[in-house]
Amino acid sequence: MFCVWVSLLLIFTGCSSDEIGEVKQKKDLTTPQYSALAEQADSYLSKIIDKYKNEIDTIYNYEEDMYVSQRSKSENIDRTKKNIDIEMAFPSQRKTEVLFKTGESIDVCDTFCIYQGDIVLSDREIDILAGVSSIEEEGIQLRGALLNYSKYKWKDGIIRYQFQPNFTLRAEVREATQEWKRVCPFLTFVELPDNDKSKVDKILFFHGKGSYSNLGRQGGTQKISLDREYATAGTAMHEIGHALGMIHEHCRYLQDVALTIYWDNIKRKRRKNYRKVKGHILIGFITEPMGSPLDFNSVMMYPSYSSDAIDPYKPVMLKKDGEEIIAQRDYVSSGDASTIQLFYKGSIFF
Repeated sequence: MFCVWVSLLLIFTGCSSDEIGEVKQKKDLTTPQYSALAEQADSYLSKIIDKYKNEIDTIYNYEEDMYVSQRSKSENIDRTKKNIDIEMAFPSQRKTEVLFKTGESIDVCDTFCIYQGDIVLSDREIDILAGVSSIEEEGIQLRGALLNYSKYKWKDGIIRYQFQPNFTLRAEVREATQEWKRVCPFLTFVELPDNDKSKVDKILFFHGKGSYSNLGRQGGTQKISLDREYATAGTAMHEIGHALGMIHEHCRYLQDVALTIYWDNIKRKRRKNYRKVKGHILIGFITEPMGSPLDFNSVMMYPSYSSDAIDPYKPVMLKKDGEEIIAQRDYVSSGDASTIQLFYKGSIFF
């Protein structure tokens, strides 16, 4: 089944096996349980390819590196002591990058579509990125990187959440919700009991494979995964930002004005996480009060030095003036707060 799947990809894209990417199989596909999962994943990918066959530009198949915490490298690379672990969904797993003709791309992994490394997309959002359907414009100009569509707002700014019974990072999540509440007092976070079965809109925190979230409110129960080993309160702040509707700050449409990105030093499979989002598809902006088009203090920002680099001693991106970006996960910035304030309240003034 797997060989047939790869052959279909080669035929569909007209690419060589080198262009598709090397497929490394680390697990025994003869194991009945794994075979069933692999077949399910292949079936899902086939459905994505068939549905968007007229919108797809290229397909690239790869397997993620074994996840290595940025902290574990800090002994050898002094620069990384100041930086953070980049959030990632499904590390160390086979993924297929699907690049659409719109310039947007997604990763297909198991039965999920991933955007920008740690955002799980709905079918509606994939349609938007593929250019199949357009997003309704609200006429709101946002200062940060955020999905500009009222459907994704949490009603009345109330975010209910609960924990899977075996979830161990409860204190970190509570710290993260308190930080968002501190800078956005119009938001209300309500913790529900683990056994709550209500049908309200809510977030379920659990330990999945890596750290990831949906983009904005989805309706009903949606999930945020926090990596059991590497996630921190800052990781939770970041993923809650996605759940509120925010994308990554460095991917904003004004990226070219504020950043120099060194594409030749970014691993091929990670470059999509640095591409700027098409302004007409998802977002609108206004500049920061101090004149910077990006908020370098945003909890949604990536650092200059990371494991995404081919040469970790060299940056993947710098500010236009050559200054290093020291990404942080310690607090929600004033720019992040203003973005959410404008989206939810229609004004940047509290």
